[in-house]
Amino acid sequence: MNGPMVETRKLRASSAGDRGFTLLEIAFAVLILAGSLIVILGLQSSVVEQTLQDKNRRHAMLMARRIMAAIEILEEPLEEQDTYAPALKVLQQILPAANKDYLADLPEDSIDLRFMARLKVTNWGKEIPLVQNINMKRIDLTVSWGENKQNSYRVTYFMPGDEL
Repeated sequence: MNGPMVETRKLRASSAGDRGFTLLEIAFAVLILAGSLIVILGLQSSVVEQTLQDKNRRHAMLMARRIMAAIEILEEPLEEQDTYAPALKVLQQILPAANKDYLADLPEDSIDLRFMARLKVTNWGKEIPLVQNINMKRIDLTVSWGENKQNSYRVTYFMPGDEL
């Protein structure tokens, strides 16, 4: 009599255990899910940070292009200088009065005073082959934002200056 009854109880116990999950299995599943969410949120955060960095770099590059274009259209060569000011102010100082309407065409988001520009113009005292009697100017332009040195865009440009 003990034989069939014991087997029935074992069958019921094993079939009851197959119907659900243990607390340990649920805890492991929650841990795996939490770890995956942490990784996904970390990736999301770095993507947002990189997008903002790229946007700032693009704005700095566009402002540097505008400043360099303004320098190229000048009729008189730039004087030696070392200027550090908001990029928009540097652009306004370079543009001649006839080209002030150029500033009106600037997109609204490029007028951002976080972007600082350092414009350094020096005489480049080296001789250039096949170019005689022309004093070359070296123009270093750095547009930066924020405190980090990586948050900057730098352009070096050479242009003819006064004749010797």
